[in-house]
Amino acid sequence: MTATNETELSRTASLLSGALTLTVIDGPDRGKSVVVNEEALVGTSSACELVLTDPTVSRRHASFAPSAAGLRVRDQGSKNGVRAHGVILADADVPPGTELVLGNTRLAVTPAGAVARGRETAITRESFGRFVGAAPSLQRMYAQLERAAPAEATILLEGGSGTGKELLAEAIHENSPRRDAPFVIVDCGTLSETLVESELFGHEKGAFTGADQRHLGAFESASGGTVFLDEIGELPLPMQTRLLRVLEQRHVRRVGGNARIHVDVRVVGATNRNLEREVDEGRFRLDLFHRLAVVLVRVPSLAERLSDLPRLARHFAASFGHADAFDDAALERAMQHAWPGNVRELRNWVERLVLLGDAAGATAAPRARSDATSFDAIASADQPYRIARARAVEAFTDAYVAQMLARHGGNVSAAARAAGIARRYFQRLRSDARE
Repeated sequence: MTATNETELSRTASLLSGALTLTVIDGPDRGKSVVVNEEALVGTSSACELVLTDPTVSRRHASFAPSAAGLRVRDQGSKNGVRAHGVILADADVPPGTELVLGNTRLAVTPAGAVARGRETAITRESFGRFVGAAPSLQRMYAQLERAAPAEATILLEGGSGTGKELLAEAIHENSPRRDAPFVIVDCGTLSETLVESELFGHEKGAFTGADQRHLGAFESASGGTVFLDEIGELPLPMQTRLLRVLEQRHVRRVGGNARIHVDVRVVGATNRNLEREVDEGRFRLDLFHRLAVVLVRVPSLAERLSDLPRLARHFAASFGHADAFDDAALERAMQHAWPGNVRELRNWVERLVLLGDAAGATAAPRARSDATSFDAIASADQPYRIARARAVEAFTDAYVAQMLARHGGNVSAAARAAGIARRYFQRLRSDARE
């Protein structure tokens, strides 16, 4: 090996001792950058860690993650691909100093340096409204919401059941100019197909059997304020069409009525589904998705922010009047579990502990959802084979994903590597397990 090569290897090794940064050096977003400490998405979607405006870049163009050689680049099915030195990269490692081309945008892979590391340590936000947490995985979400809340843009919150999406929607409203107007919640997942139209848009007296008086829907009731559409992925397709029309025209028509009524509301949606996948499978309208996801915010699961568990547990205990309800040993046991029910499940555990105490075994952390699923229940002989098999596969996926996340402290990238599958595929399995 030549001295020059030895010098170059030494320089590369020293660069790899710190985090790396992706910086736009040419294109519409010149100057934008992101520090890559774990897998980061680059594309035009607001869900990406580095959001670009270049129209030749796909919504989720490519992912970048730390590797032994520098950064692992994985194309996410983009239209224009990722190139380095004229070579198309599908799944490859690149060293610091590499220039990458995505559409009409050029990115440089460089050491993060002291300034970038200082930015990370300076982030200390511990809550957003009544949503509590200070984990690193929450800091980008807080930054998104701080910018988006004062604006009028529609926001879509994507995360598992029990992650706190309603609290975030409430905080968005409270941090907006509409804070003094109504905040109206519609749970789309609990309404029958025949009732959802009336709940959203209202009905006239006599519109249907039992409609003995006029009813104002959520959009009229929230005039000047915010409508929170929880579990919006559950809306049937015909209602998705009507909702899209209302969002575009800002008029509603009550069931049984003819008058077009102007509405002045901001919409925040939430879902525990991956709506982009729902679009691909024909269960959700693409145009409605784009209309809702002007700002797409992903809410991390509790397994992805286990460092917040002691803080949350004590917060809930204090709210029940028993701040000293458990000791460090109970918290240690709790940290070993997957919490498939997320923060809601943790809150219920703390409440049970406060009410029942150690004598009733309340300090034993709850089992993962899959632990309580018996094989006999899954493989019941009174079910058709197809249904029983589907249930067994779902239960296995739920158990496997939950245990992998628990084993790796909620780190999705580490869990995916241990499972031997791509991080994005692991994310899809996790989303399926939540539903």
